[in-house]
Amino acid sequence: MECPVCGSSHKRFWCTRCLSDRLHAHRGVQTATSAECKSLAQQITAVLEPARPPTGISRSVEMASLKVRLSSLQDDISDSRRRVQLAKDELSAAKALMATRRREYTESRQMVESERMRGIERAVRERNDAQKSYLQTADVLMQSRRLLIRELLSIFRLRKVQRRLSKPPALGSVGACIPSGASAHVGARQTVTAISPTGPAHADPIEYRIVNVPSPVFGYALNCPRERFNAAIGHIIHMCAVLGKYLDIDFPFKVVNKGTKSCAYRNSAFAIEITRMPLYLTDSNAEHFTIGLAMLNYNIAYLCYTQGVDIPLLNVTNTLENIALCCQAMNLGRRFTSSIDPERALP
Repeated sequence: MECPVCGSSHKRFWCTRCLSDRLHAHRGVQTATSAECKSLAQQITAVLEPARPPTGISRSVEMASLKVRLSSLQDDISDSRRRVQLAKDELSAAKALMATRRREYTESRQMVESERMRGIERAVRERNDAQKSYLQTADVLMQSRRLLIRELLSIFRLRKVQRRLSKPPALGSVGACIPSGASAHVGARQTVTAISPTGPAHADPIEYRIVNVPSPVFGYALNCPRERFNAAIGHIIHMCAVLGKYLDIDFPFKVVNKGTKSCAYRNSAFAIEITRMPLYLTDSNAEHFTIGLAMLNYNIAYLCYTQGVDIPLLNVTNTLENIALCCQAMNLGRRFTSSIDPERALP
């Protein structure tokens, strides 16, 4: 640069001549640029004008409408963003509520489970206490029943004695005997012994007595007075009735103790008069009396079974012996009620 003023780098001033040169140069460049821009605009218009449909709308109006539409779209986007944000907020609130409900459900379930376990423990404890109290009551009741039965034995004086025979029984006495059976070893073997005229027939048999009245052994019925025999049957009926009350047992057959009108019949509401079998021996009712006595023996065998005493079939006719075995049972009085339906126990 030839001007010493404008060529100095320490000064920010230009001279008039330099400034005028610079302005002329800038104006020339600007004019050339404007002409070039117009030329390029004409070329672009020439290229795009044939593809544009004839709408009759100027580009400025179309641009203004596009701007309006763009502004509307921006508003819609803003509104959509606001709704999305609200949905996100609701989703966050729902998630927080779900977490709270889940926590409350877990706590409630744990509380219910703990209450259930405590209830189970309390029920088990109450059941154990009730069972313990029941066992204590049962033991007291069993001891009371045993004491009552012991007193009953002392009242009826049921005992086993050795009976002495003055002479051997006659061989023909078997057909007329009544099978009441009260010996401790009554059965087929003792029946043969009783009717045999020799050998073991001379041995003193063992018999049971109730109120000092013996119940005749099979084969010796004719040697026993009928009044004593009927008295023994009456005492047996009375003792069985008291035993049934003490042990809370319902007998399969109903037995009525009315002296000469004593009878036995099926313990049912459909029992009729002809099913009543006498339990008082007379000259005219030996056959029916045998059936009634079998009913009485069946009741005694059933009573023994309820107390855990097994009576063989051959010993069912041992009336007083079976009563004594029942009163001496190990589990006497342990069963409060019979576990077998008396109606089903009938043959």
